[in-house]
This record gives sequence, structure tokens and C-alpha cells, in this order.
Amino acid sequence: MKSTLAIFLTLITFSQIKTKSVSNFLPKGFIIHEEIKGDLNRDGIEDVVLLIKATDKEQFVVDEYRGKLDRNRRGIIILFDKKDSFELALKNLDCFSSEHEDGGVYYAPELAISIKNGNLNISYEHGRYGSWMYVFKAINTDFKLIGYESVYRSNYVFDGITFDETSINF
Repeated sequence: MKSTLAIFLTLITFSQIKTKSVSNFLPKGFIIHEEIKGDLNRDGIEDVVLLIKATDKEQFVVDEYRGKLDRNRRGIIILFDKKDSFELALKNLDCFSSEHEDGGVYYAPELAISIKNGNLNISYEHGRYGSWMYVFKAINTDFKLIGYESVYRSNYVFDGITFDETSINF
């Protein structure tokens, strides 16, 4: 049975590569968009989460209003620090949309990845419209969805009035 994060991100199995360089885990044709550090497996050592992005020139488009846009999808690589090497915990090369997607009347939600209290938080911020976040916990060799939070604000109110909040602890 696949974990919740595996279903969400299409998990690639754990494997160990004897290297202490995060760039050795980066596939050809990808760049590191963001590097996040924090202890995910609760061993007292900071692990590394890489938000990566493809560099395929075929995925660039010209928008009549915004000009040339990079529509390459983003992915995630999670590495557990084992002191003398990194262990690949999770890898998905295209699970997140490009930051240049069309957001309709506003803008596309902004992806934010963080590590808090040993958990991996994947959230989407939608400005004055609200946000939603998925919280995952590393359990043995898997990531389990342990929480979901969302906040909804009105499209027409600019003073921060929240209309609905949802918080689910699995």
C-alpha cells in the first residue's frame, strides 16, 4: 500500500548513494530552485529538501500579456543526512506546476515548502484569497499525510477577514 505522500507525489523508493553533495542527486536538465533544511527523520541531523525545476526550452511559451514564460514543472527531492552520505528518501521530478501558470483573475497560487516540528509542510498561498497546506511526517521509510489546513478569504474584502478555516489532524 502506498503512502499518502507517495500518492500525492508518486514516491520513488529509498536508496543510498555514498555522496555528501546534494548536486549529485540532481538529474541532468534540472536546477535547484530552492533548498530547505530541517530534521525530518528526528535523528538530530538536518536533512535536505530540494525544490527542483526542469530546464527544457520546449516548455517556454510566449504569453500575450506577460511575455516569455517558463512552464517547466517543478519537483521535489528529499535527502536524509546520514553524516557521511545522503540517503534518497523521495524523488518526484514534476509533481508541482510551474510558478508561471495562469491564475485567472488573480495569480497562480504560490508554492511554499517548509520543515516545522520535524514535519514536511507543502503549502499553496493564494494572497488575499487564502491558503491550503498539507503536512507530512516521515515514518520509517515512508511519508504519511498527518494534517491538512486551509483558510478561505473573500475575493472582495481587503482587510483580512477570514470566512472559513479548516484544520484536520489525521
